Amino acid sequence: MLDDEMMTIEEAAELVRRPVNTLRFWRAQRTGPAAFIVGRRLTYLRSDVEEWLTAQRSAAPIAPTHEADRAGNTDTASADAGTALA
Repeated sequence: MLDDEMMTIEEAAELVRRPVNTLRFWRAQRTGPAAFIVGRRLTYLRSDVEEWLTAQRSAAPIAPTHEADRAGNTDTASADAGTALA
C-alpha cells in the first residue's frame, strides 16, 4: 500500500472522468471507489479506483438499445421517417 499512488478527490474524478461532486455523492451513497481521510483530506488510492472501475465494467455492460445500432444499420430510421410522410 505504501508504494500505491495516493490521489486527491480531484485526481480521482479526473481518472473516472466524472465531476468531483459525483464522487462526493457516490461516497455518501457508499457506491463509489473506496476513500479515506489523511489528516483533513479525502484520499483515494489509484489501485482502489482502478479496481472499482473494473468492477463497474464487469457488473453491467451497456449494449446498444436497437438491433440496428449493433449492426451499424440506420435504414430503420429512414424507413420510419418514410411511413410518417405517407
